[in-house]
Amino acid sequence: MRITLVLSLFATALPALSQGTPFIFRGGVVNAASFTVNSLPGGGIAQGSIFTIFGRLLGPASPVQVSSFPLGPQLAGVSINLRQGATTLSAIPLFVIDSQINAILPSTTPLGNVSLQVSFNGQSSNWVPVRVVDHAPFVFTAT
Repeated sequence: MRITLVLSLFATALPALSQGTPFIFRGGVVNAASFTVNSLPGGGIAQGSIFTIFGRLLGPASPVQVSSFPLGPQLAGVSINLRQGATTLSAIPLFVIDSQINAILPSTTPLGNVSLQVSFNGQSSNWVPVRVVDHAPFVFTAT
């Protein structure tokens, strides 16, 4: 009886365990051009710049990128919330997949430390600190 109850509880919990919730890795918010970790010198995310978030279960299993304008605060069920005190904003996702998001930080994001959270299909990730700066020049390159 006891074994049947344990197996029944495990079978019921298994789908929830496999779905999980989005999670942003420690050091997982970086400048998209340099991949410099946000907490390191020169790693601040500039207002209006493109940044990258690394984690797990952040978005759909297959990649989705923006394909038309105007750009919006949600892409394929993914949204990015920013908070500093009473100020709340949404970043603009450009590319999403389960392990990575590329997005634009709003140019009106307050300078200093803000908190960032990803939501995917109603499930919210952990909040992580992000240092926002007024400029962080880096160059994208392609070979």
